[in-house]
Amino acid sequence: MHKIINNEYELRVSLNDKVHSMNLIYLHEGLGTIKSWFNLPKNIENLLLVNTLLYNRVPHGKNEHCLPKTYDFFDYQVEELRRIIISLKMNNPVLIGHSDGATISLLYAAKYPDEIKSVVSIAAHIYSEEITDNGVKETLNRYLHKGLKETLEKQHGDNTDAVFYKWYNFWNVARENNVDLSAELNKIEVPVLAMQGDKDEYATDQHLWDIQKNIKNCQAHIIEKCGHFPHVSQSKYVLDKIVNFLEIV
Repeated sequence: MHKIINNEYELRVSLNDKVHSMNLIYLHEGLGTIKSWFNLPKNIENLLLVNTLLYNRVPHGKNEHCLPKTYDFFDYQVEELRRIIISLKMNNPVLIGHSDGATISLLYAAKYPDEIKSVVSIAAHIYSEEITDNGVKETLNRYLHKGLKETLEKQHGDNTDAVFYKWYNFWNVARENNVDLSAELNKIEVPVLAMQGDKDEYATDQHLWDIQKNIKNCQAHIIEKCGHFPHVSQSKYVLDKIVNFLEIV
């Protein structure tokens, strides 16, 4: 694992034609690391000529824990991504995000529309619903009483509490704070592929349709018999949709 700007990252380049290959950057979910992607990056690499960047956002994984005292949950991570893209000269990348990683990808596309090629959004969040509140509270219960903390410690080590509570403290009051990123999505000009499971524990189907409604060029797909991790539970469906999307953008 390499380091850049305090972030652990893994960069895989095509052996055939790295100059003309498409650059893919993966942004993991709110409690995850690059391991949360399982086989998706390698499966795409087997089908398309791509360069792949996976990185752990600070403080995820074993990253140095150096968040600023004034920490904006999404804005900071958008700028963190931009510093990495510039440092590695990942020109015109495709952003592939899951959950909070998908939200970060959409916000990046809204703020820096000329710097990316397209976005793949899997189970993004642009506001909080009642189901979101319930899912967040149940996740806290699992963290405190049902072994989730021990599971996360295998990925994050000493950073586990920092990772969990920065996520929990934001989403636990997101509806109370009227968090709604819909207006930002109107600024997105690049093509977007958006997917969400019909059994997502944190969002209703309407969430996906609102994402589609607010983006000018957006394909949206509800995935049947699928929860919050479509790339795991419906891996072939997700792989096929992403590959088809990348072949035409």
